[in-house]
Amino acid sequence: LGGEAGANDTYEVSLGDEHLEPPPNSILRERTKEPKSFDQTFEIDMPPTAKQQSWGAKDTSRVVVMLGVCLMSVCFWAVYEQMGNTLALYAERNVDRSITLGGKVLCSFPPEYVQSINPIFILTFTPFVNSLWRWQSRRGNEPKPLTKMAIGCFLLSLGYGLLAFVEVVASASDSKQAEAPADGRTPVPHKVSFIWLILSIVLSTIGELYFSPVGLSFISSIAPASITSLALGCWMLSSFGGNYLAGHLGALFPYMNLSSFFTMLASIALGNSIALALVSRPLSRRLAL
Repeated sequence: LGGEAGANDTYEVSLGDEHLEPPPNSILRERTKEPKSFDQTFEIDMPPTAKQQSWGAKDTSRVVVMLGVCLMSVCFWAVYEQMGNTLALYAERNVDRSITLGGKVLCSFPPEYVQSINPIFILTFTPFVNSLWRWQSRRGNEPKPLTKMAIGCFLLSLGYGLLAFVEVVASASDSKQAEAPADGRTPVPHKVSFIWLILSIVLSTIGELYFSPVGLSFISSIAPASITSLALGCWMLSSFGGNYLAGHLGALFPYMNLSSFFTMLASIALGNSIALALVSRPLSRRLAL
């Protein structure tokens, strides 16, 4: 008592008639050591992808390709997302949603039901599309990722092109009725069958299956290892940009006739398809895909 204890000092501790042996000096010295860091305690090694890596010209070219594909993705989603925007208005105002049999109306479904067609078709067609790709892979003729994305844009263009064609035919029919009304009454604007709308959604849905998951896989495969997470964030950001642009395109719906509006959407998707098809082979060869 009254002095400072050193690391080599020993003590006797008594408890009644029993004497307790002091702990060895090695244990005391171990307790006086500085605590280990978190990495030393748990022996954590950083993965190779997280370590500092050199940046080369090849990485720069990959980033340029990645940004170009994301820009095309913006255009794709701007057209595709009309399904939840102007197509709902189109189904309400210009589509005959009644189911008839023998000239008798059996039932009619509300326009809100149109929004459920796309999710149902995604669940239905996904296994068949995957089976088709596996079959093509076994034969050695599976399309390259950019070629698949070009096919997806073409199918999207075909879906809206179908609606544009249907509206041209319907407008021509309305013009003939307006020139020579049968009973002198004002002719009622023609409404197209819901079958055409469903076929358009089928084509657009298959187009999405060829574009969206393939594009995500393509971006993750070509992105430099040090910025893979950032690259995937850019892909998701392109979806945001597409939805934002879809709102601006949808604002033109009340001011354009239907055939012109759908032709505009089909042209945007077709331009995307042509651009992707042109760069698919050289980029796939350069990126070794």
